[in-house]
Amino acid sequence: MDRFVTDRLTAERLNESHLADLVARHQNPDVSRYLGGVRTPEVTTTYLATNMAHWDQHGFGLWVLRAKEGAFAGRAGTRHTRRAPRDTARTW
Repeated sequence: MDRFVTDRLTAERLNESHLADLVARHQNPDVSRYLGGVRTPEVTTTYLATNMAHWDQHGFGLWVLRAKEGAFAGRAGTRHTRRAPRDTARTW
């Protein structure tokens, strides 16, 4: 599944077309203070590539969320993380 819709949101599997929205979000200091600080476009590009590879490797990952009218609303999802002594899945 690459996309799903609720009454208020559309969720799409993270892909290259989301880069501009992610860059804008990551450069907004009011938002980024909750995400570890402002990120450069280059760092966001790497972030996107890493998270797209996560989908390919694990079959799940981050979604881009849009309000019903199409405005970028954010991102959400799950990521596989490795923690000793076993693998876990973390929800954000």
